[in-house]
Amino acid sequence: MRMRRRWLLAGTITVLTGALVVVIGSAFLPGATAPIGTDAPLAAVLVPKAGRSELVVVDLDRAVVARRIVLRSLVTDIAADPTGDRVVGAQTGGVGDQADDAISIVDPRDGDAQYVTLPRSDPSQVECIAGRAFVLHSWVDAEGYFVTAVDLASGAVTSTLHAPDGTGMWDAAGGNLWTVAAPMGGPSRSLTRMDPVALQPTAVACAGVYPTAVVTDGEDVVVLGSGPDGPAGAGSAALLDSGTGSIVATATVPGLPHGAQLGTVTGGALVIADWVGELPESNTVAVLDGRTFKPIGSIRVGSAPCALAGYRDRLLVVDRVEGVLRCVDPRTGKVRWSVDLGARDLLCSKVVVLDGRVSAAR
Repeated sequence: MRMRRRWLLAGTITVLTGALVVVIGSAFLPGATAPIGTDAPLAAVLVPKAGRSELVVVDLDRAVVARRIVLRSLVTDIAADPTGDRVVGAQTGGVGDQADDAISIVDPRDGDAQYVTLPRSDPSQVECIAGRAFVLHSWVDAEGYFVTAVDLASGAVTSTLHAPDGTGMWDAAGGNLWTVAAPMGGPSRSLTRMDPVALQPTAVACAGVYPTAVVTDGEDVVVLGSGPDGPAGAGSAALLDSGTGSIVATATVPGLPHGAQLGTVTGGALVIADWVGELPESNTVAVLDGRTFKPIGSIRVGSAPCALAGYRDRLLVVDRVEGVLRCVDPRTGKVRWSVDLGARDLLCSKVVVLDGRVSAAR
């Protein structure tokens, strides 16, 4: 049985694969590009297109598109591997015989893409921890959802395992994998932490938050979601100590029609958005103090902020409707710069940041 993908609603895979174009290896799209320094901080933005996806690589120091990399099939998730300055993609592909069975490992500086074949098809989500990719597949059996672990330096599949039944979230934070156990047909939904070495799940209390995402500032872990008894249009957040799992702070986040769905920590602020691919689409994000969870305010960041990432003390936002990447001051809402991604009305997106320190040390 296949799970519902985190971003893509029913039928959209068919739309994107209706004009399937299989690309072997990587390719570059026409258009302006700029040389990339070995230590330049980069953002890689996922732009899904019919039958395939591309990574738009943005030089964050110069606020320019440095490279566009076409991947061989539809990608539904990407993750940064800071140990190798790489971007890893879940090559989902399409439906039926158009489904893919690989991850892509991309060097955004030279555009090289390698593909690792997985033991099962339809990888849907990916996270990277300590030089390994943990790939969640859209298939479930009696033991739960299938997961593949890949060593990114060698490209070898190192192990396979199962995530709890009902998984819809797949995040990395505080050196652990985080997912949700929600048995089919059951009313409960519990946060689960998975140690990347032992690969054993542990239930974690999260102060009544119905979890949808987990983010980190490098030390503590923030659980986002909605409260079972919270007001309509509000989200919830709980700050956990990553070592003990104890709750440090909680907050209700108003003004979010779909609750707290995604977030990032940057410049000492926790920024939260509610994009889930459904109407209404908000044009604002909520901003809290990253330690006290006291509200700072809400800022307008375009038409439909669908992906967030922190960069130094700035916020990177992908606007789904306008097809741009914006760099924003998270406390004032001032837009520092905008970069056109080359496509409007994106189905979904994700942005990850590579700081360049690994490449500079090579």
